[in-house]
Amino acid sequence: DQFVLHQLAGDTVSAEAALATGFLLAGQDMPDINLNAERRHMVLNEMTATVGSVFLGLSIGCAQCHDYKADPISQAGFYRLRAFFESGLTFSEQELGTGKGKGRVMAVSSTLLNNQWPVSKSAEDHHRRSVYLFARRNLRYPLFELFDRPDGTVSCARRKESTTAPQSLILLNSEFSVANAKALAKRDETAAVRGLYSQLLQREPSENEQRLAKRFLAEQKEDAVVESLTKLALALINLNEFLFVD
Repeated sequence: DQFVLHQLAGDTVSAEAALATGFLLAGQDMPDINLNAERRHMVLNEMTATVGSVFLGLSIGCAQCHDYKADPISQAGFYRLRAFFESGLTFSEQELGTGKGKGRVMAVSSTLLNNQWPVSKSAEDHHRRSVYLFARRNLRYPLFELFDRPDGTVSCARRKESTTAPQSLILLNSEFSVANAKALAKRDETAAVRGLYSQLLQREPSENEQRLAKRFLAEQKEDAVVESLTKLALALINLNEFLFVD
C-alpha cells in the first residue's frame, strides 16, 4: 500500500517520497505543442491510461473517447479517474512581446515539425551514426516514417517489414541519397567503377557489371565525370544487395 501511495501521491507524503511520483510523468509529452491546454489534456490522458494499465490491469485508454461496448468501462469513469490528477499538473504559459494589446498569449513559434532536430554547425557531426540522434517517442524522424520505424509510445514485440513504392522513390530522389551518392562519386573519381563496388558492396564488379557500368558512364556525355559517377553511385545504393542483408 505504501509503495502504491508513493507512486501516485508521494509528493503529498514527504520530499523523499516525491521522487516515486515521477512515475506519473514518465509517459510521452510534447513540450513544443502550440496550445498548453492541449498539451496538458494529452499528458493527463496518458497518465490516467497508464495508471489504469499498471494498477487496474485494464486498457482504459480508449475510454477517453467513448464507452467500451463489451467491458464496463465508461468515458465518464475515465475522466473521474483523471480528476484525481487534475489539480497537480500545470503548464506555464509564455510571455510574448511587450506593450499594450499583445498581452499574455501562447507561444506558437514552434510547431511539431519545426526545430525538432536542430542541425549541428560542425560538419564533422553530420557524418556521425544516427544512434546519436535525439529520438522523440511521439514523433518519428521524417526519413524513417516510410521505413517501418516502430511507434516509440508503445511496446513493439516484432518490427514490421514492408516494401512500398514511396520507399524506392525517396531512396532515389531524396536530398540525403543524392548527397551521399555525390560524396561517393567525388571520393572515387579515379577508381571509378571498381571503387564504388568495393565501398558499397564490399566486392569487385563482375565482368558484365563492369561492362554495363562503363557503357552507362559513356552515355552520360553531357555530364561531368562526378555527375556521371553520382548517378552510378545512386543506382548502386538502390540495389537490393546494398539495401538488404542476406
